[in-house]
This record gives sequence, C-alpha cells and structure tokens, in this order.
Amino acid sequence: MPKRKRTVRHDSTEVQGADSWVDIRKTSWQQQKDLRLTGLRLSNATEQDAEIAAKTNFDLTEQLITDFVANWNWVDDLGEPLTVPRADPTVISNLTSDEVDFLTTAILSSDKDTRRKN
Repeated sequence: MPKRKRTVRHDSTEVQGADSWVDIRKTSWQQQKDLRLTGLRLSNATEQDAEIAAKTNFDLTEQLITDFVANWNWVDDLGEPLTVPRADPTVISNLTSDEVDFLTTAILSSDKDTRRKN
C-alpha cells in the first residue's frame, strides 16, 4: 500500500553547519494558495498599513515555522540542541535572520527546493 510522503529533509549546512538538517512538512495546495494570496495582500499594503503589514508578515513567518518544521537537529551558539518550534515556539526568537529566511524558503518551496537532501 502506498504511503504519502509528507515531509522533505533539507540540508541546512549553509546556516547551521555540517551535517545539519531540517524536516519540513509539505504544504497542501490550499495552504499554498492561501499563503500566496496573503503575500500578495501584504505586498500591496498602503504606506498607512505598512506597519500592520510588517507585523502580520512577522507573525505569519513565525506561524509557518511553528506549523511546518517537523523535526531538526539544530543547535544554539553553545552547541546545545534547539527544541523544535512546534514544542516551543519561543525558540524562533533566538534564530538568526539567515536561519529564519532558510526555513521560510524551505517551507514555501515545499519539495522543489534544490538544497534538500533525502
């Protein structure tokens, strides 16, 4: 019986060092459509709405990471394992901007990302 492959392992060497990885849950087509529409709305925000749009974008980014990072072997600056965001979303606040950008790209690209390793 076939089993759906719902996660993709991405090599995260560029942000976490050698042998690091992150497993990303694949988004559904509906989730992709919703994310794209939200992104379009945020990019079309007026100057008056810019602060609200930025806050919404930050919140959405953190929610994406919490919802779609299934597992990882990431560590902090002292080499201690980081808790997966689903278990402790506050861990996101201590990630670097490069790490957040990496995760967001991996999530939004689903299994098309060339940086992945299975």
